[in-house]
Formats: sequence, C-alpha cells, structure tokens
Amino acid sequence: MKRLLFLLLSCCVITKGLSQNQADSLEQLLLKDMPDTTRFWLISDLILTYQDAKPRKAAELSKTSIALAEKIQNKVYIARAYQSHATTSEAIGNYDESVVYNLKALSLAKELNDSVSVTAIYNNLGITYNQMGDYALAIYHLLKAIQLDELRKDTIVLGYDYINLAESYYYSKNYESALTYGTRAYHYLQQTRDFIGLQYASETLALVLIEVGHLDSARRLLRKTAPLAQRAGNTYIINRCRNHEGKIFFIQNELDSAEQNFSRVIADSKTQNYADVYLPALLQMARLKSKRNKKEEAVQYAKEAFTGSLKIKNKILAQSSAHLLGELYAHQKQAEKAIEFLEIAHRYQDSILEQSVRGSIQAYVYDIKLENEKNENLLTQKKLEEQKVKVANQQFALILISVVLFSLFILFLIIRRAALQRKRNNNMLEAKNIELHKLNQEVNGLINTIVHDLKSPLNNMHGLLYLLEREVAGNTAAQTLIAQGNKVVNQGQEIVNQLLELRELEEGNRSLEVTNIKLPDLLNTLYVEFTPSAAKKNIVLITKATNEEVSTDVGMVNRILRNLVSNAIKFSERGKTVSVVANKEESAICFEVIDTGQGFEEEEIPLVFGKFQKLSARPTAGESSNGLGLATVALAAQKLGATVELKTSKGKGSTFTVRVPL
Repeated sequence: MKRLLFLLLSCCVITKGLSQNQADSLEQLLLKDMPDTTRFWLISDLILTYQDAKPRKAAELSKTSIALAEKIQNKVYIARAYQSHATTSEAIGNYDESVVYNLKALSLAKELNDSVSVTAIYNNLGITYNQMGDYALAIYHLLKAIQLDELRKDTIVLGYDYINLAESYYYSKNYESALTYGTRAYHYLQQTRDFIGLQYASETLALVLIEVGHLDSARRLLRKTAPLAQRAGNTYIINRCRNHEGKIFFIQNELDSAEQNFSRVIADSKTQNYADVYLPALLQMARLKSKRNKKEEAVQYAKEAFTGSLKIKNKILAQSSAHLLGELYAHQKQAEKAIEFLEIAHRYQDSILEQSVRGSIQAYVYDIKLENEKNENLLTQKKLEEQKVKVANQQFALILISVVLFSLFILFLIIRRAALQRKRNNNMLEAKNIELHKLNQEVNGLINTIVHDLKSPLNNMHGLLYLLEREVAGNTAAQTLIAQGNKVVNQGQEIVNQLLELRELEEGNRSLEVTNIKLPDLLNTLYVEFTPSAAKKNIVLITKATNEEVSTDVGMVNRILRNLVSNAIKFSERGKTVSVVANKEESAICFEVIDTGQGFEEEEIPLVFGKFQKLSARPTAGESSNGLGLATVALAAQKLGATVELKTSKGKGSTFTVRVPL
C-alpha cells in the first residue's frame, strides 16, 4: 500500500496532478508510523522525486533526512543525507550551504572509504564553486574528480567531469585548457553515445570556440545541439544555445537577431533556477542596448544583472556588471554613480585575484592533507604485512580447521546444487511467462489490426450500397434489400467503433483532459443526441440537472453516459421512460441513468460489466447488442477513478449510479 501511495505522489509531483495541500497530506500519510530507517530511505526517494519539479521542497526534505540520519547514528546514512542536502542547496542557489555540507560529506565518505561518493562530491564542489565564481577551487576539485574517475575507469561520468572542467577553465580565461577539455568531452561523449551529455559538451565547446574567434564552427555546433535539446525537452541547454548564438550575432553586428535571442533567453530563464543562463543574458542585453545608444534600458538590464550576481555571490558576474554600470553612468555624465560602480568593480577585481590566490593556497593545503593520508595508508600497509607474518605462524593450527571447513564445503555444494536446480526451474518458468506475454501481445496486436482493417471495407460497403440505391431507384424490393444491407453495415461499424473505443481505454494512452462545464449543458447534449432514437420507440427521455459548474474530463464522462443511455433505450419497451439525473455532491459528481425496462436477474449482476456478455435482457426493437457497452463504461470509470453502482429488479427496470470524484 505504501509503495502504491509513493508511486501516486511521484506521478502527481511530476504532472502537478494534486494541490500542494493534497500532496503534503499524502506525504504525511506515507511517513506515518514508520521505523526511522524506512522513513529515511523513503524521504531519500521523495527528495529525488521533488528535485526537478519542486527543488525548494526537496531542500526542506533533505534537512529532515539529516535529522533522521543523525538520530539513527549511521555514518553511511549521514554521509548520504549531507550529500543530498548539498545538492538540493546548490539547485536553489544556496551555494555557501552547499559547500559546507559537501565538505562534511567528503570527510565521512573518505572515512568510509567510499571512492564513488568521494568522486561525486569533488565533482559537486567543482560545480558549486563554478556557480560562485571561485574558479581556482572549482578547477582543483574537478581535477581531483577526474583523477579518481580515470583510476576507476568510470566511463559513465568522465565525460561530464571534462565538461565541468572546460567550463571552469573558460570562466577563469584559460581558453587553451578550456578548448582541450571541451574537445575531449565532446569526442568522449560521442564515442560513448551519451546524447544527453553530448548536449552539454557541445554547448560548452561552442562557448569556448566563440571566445577564441571560431564563430562559424561554434554556430554549426550550436545548430546541431539545439535539435537534440528540443527533442529531450532540455530547456536549460536550449536557452544556453540561444544565448551563445545571440553572442555570435552581437559580435557580427547583427543586432536585431542578437536582441531576439537574448530576449527569449531572459523570458524563458527568469522563473527558472538558471542563474548562469539568465544573468549573462541580462549582461549581454545591457551591452547591446548600450551599443544601440539606449543607455537607460542598458542601465536597467545591467542593474538587474548586478543584483542577481550579488544574490548568488558570483564575483565574476558582479565585477562585469558593476564595471558596465560605471561606464554607462559615465556616458550619462552621472559622475558620482559612475565612480561608485567603478570602485565596486575594482574591489571585486581585487577580491577575485585574492580569491584565486587563496584557492591556490587551499588547493596546496589539500594536497598536503592527501599526502598525509597516503603516508598513513603506507603505515597501515606495513602493519598488515606484520600481521601476515603472524598468520603464517598460525597456519599449522588452520590445517585442523580445514578438515571441518572441507566438510562444510561438501555440504555447501549439495545445497548449492539444489539452489541451482531451483534457479533453472525458475528461469524456465520465467521464459514461459515471457513467451505467454509475447503471445498475448501478438493476439492484442492482431485484434487491433483486424478491427482497424474492418473499418475500410465497411465504409466501402456503405459507398457501394449508396451507388446501388441510385441505380435501382423505383425498385421497391431492391430498395428494401439495400436498406437491410445498410442496417447490417451500420451494426458492423458500431461493433468496430466500440472495439476501438474499448482498446483505447484498455491501453490507457490518453491522459485526462479536465475542463469546466455546467451540468445542464452536459445533459442537454445527451438529450439532443438520443431524442430521435427514443422517439422511434415512443420512449420519453427526461434529463434533470442542478445548475452547477464542475471540472472533469467531459469526453470520458460522455462515453459513460452515452453507453448507459443507449442501453436504457435499446432494452426498454415502447412507451417507457428513461431518466438522466445529475447533481454535485460534496466530493463527487453523481449521475443516475434510470429506466423502467427489463432489468437483470440477481445472479447476472456480477457479469454485466464483462466483455461480450449476453444476458437475459434483449433489445426490444431488433437493435444490435454486442455486449461491449457496459465493459466500456467500466473501463472509462476506472480511468476517471469513478465508481459505478447498479440497482435492478427483474421486470421493473434498472438504475446505474456513477460517482466521478472532483
């Protein structure tokens, strides 16, 4: 039950199918009455679920995860919780906290000798320092990550390491190294056919190529990357590519095209956590406006870039935007403001240099620390060698133990043989299940093909009957036969359409499309559609609804009501009454379809919603009945999360009650 609730919450987070209060309630239900360990792992899964859709919610949950891990007092859990909180903090722009918890996680990961986590944390630190503009430390940590990944031959993440390092070298203005690692990342991800990573590598390499003046190569690369990102729905890369192409247009003095690109990037990135896309686009737009002599607009864009860079504590962007503001105010002859921002830019320039030196010193300190760890490992190795000597002296005693172990080994072989036999049997059963599943798929495919292929001949038959009817005009006998033929073809088309509708519902490919509609309008559509068929049998069709507006999938509700009303008319005697009633309850929409027809036997009630069921009730005017209508009702109700109840009495009629949740 908990697993089903978790899957529901995950789907609703991704599709935004619940309100915030409903999602929180479901989350509380999931976490209720659980052991701390189970709760910790469930919260970890929730963090991953929320990470992209609701990053702030993920950051809040990561704090709860830390408290639980520390309560459990398990270092593996604590390290995971610290690392998770560092990642979620970086996602919402809280870079200082991300660094603190990455370093805590790094210390524990080293203590636990978890090389995979150590590498991931070095990489995360590099990314975070990149966002903060501290490129010396970013490069140091990324080089450490690459060194460990190359030793472990971790082909999955190496390409991403190269991308991040190329970006760090680019922003630190070491374009030669940026080009080396950007090219390496691009070719590496091409070889491994990692098309997601290739988008990032292409975009980063294009950025470097622009800076070194290879504009045509950069543009070709960007125009290969953009379609990949479009297909993957990667708005981050799409906007970065637009920003870079705008920069190329700006360099080539194609200012209209450049402005169009920068405007789209600013509009698309403003509400996202894409500071490294949004702020550079603002800065580029400010320069473009300045070049067009629109100084006031340029100042506004530069101010916004400066304010944003202060929020994320990126000194490089802050220095660039402050310097541009100083130049703009100087051009407007606002000397005090010009001096103020030029002094700010100068202070940031000094701070960046100081930060770079400090980063180099810290990197050197880290190297010393790692060297000490290496010496400690050598000392440990020496102790292990001494222990090996002691073990050699104890080998004689182990000979006696070996006899016992040999006996246990024989017993193990017997048990293992039985286990292998059981595994073979399980594999055979699994293979049979797979074969049955394939056969089932083939049958379903065959049914779909037959049903679809029947539509064309039936339509052609209609056409032929129409032509024959014109040819034999005035021949009453022929006209009667043609009318009978049309009736048969119509019945065939009805069966095909119902089968197609049933297959569509069974496959569940269509998502719900919720719209607002008034209940009287909904029932009026049914009244107009079914009044002619009711009138043929002198049946009175009555619709009654409260004047309220509801939100639901109108198409799905119509499927249910159309099948119920059609059946009610079809199975009712001439002169009877069919009523359709709709009203809004506290948490559902209630529909009732009431007829005074033949009703069902009590033992038939469990069968009425099955496919191709032929029950005691029969159409009263020679209409066709294929046993699919109520099966369609059941599947459509399941799709809506609705309930269908049947109250019936043989010879007195039936009432179908459908409750669709709001």
